[in-house]
Amino acid sequence: MSGPNHPRGPSNTNQRGSASSRRVRKQWLIDTYGDGVTVQCWLRCSPKCLGTLDMDTITVDRIVPGADGGTYRRGNIQPACLHCNSLHGHRGQHCAHNTTPGSPHRVQP
Repeated sequence: MSGPNHPRGPSNTNQRGSASSRRVRKQWLIDTYGDGVTVQCWLRCSPKCLGTLDMDTITVDRIVPGADGGTYRRGNIQPACLHCNSLHGHRGQHCAHNTTPGSPHRVQP
């Protein structure tokens, strides 16, 4: 049965927010961790990693996954390219995070 109380299928639209809030979130990542126009992918776990991202190529990665209660709040998100974010999602937390000095999620030696 479909209708307002019975959606047709699974959707995380409410969790992700509106298109406007997703754009604002992406721009916040670029402004905070980049130069306001571009930002580096923090996951770097795919051989197809794009490295430098802009508004057209950035995706939002949750540090604590949604399955573990992670949200899209600013303290739980980091910039990632589509290739790395997809691979990271399939592998769980097994991807090495960016080792750039100063990145908050830097892998400690």
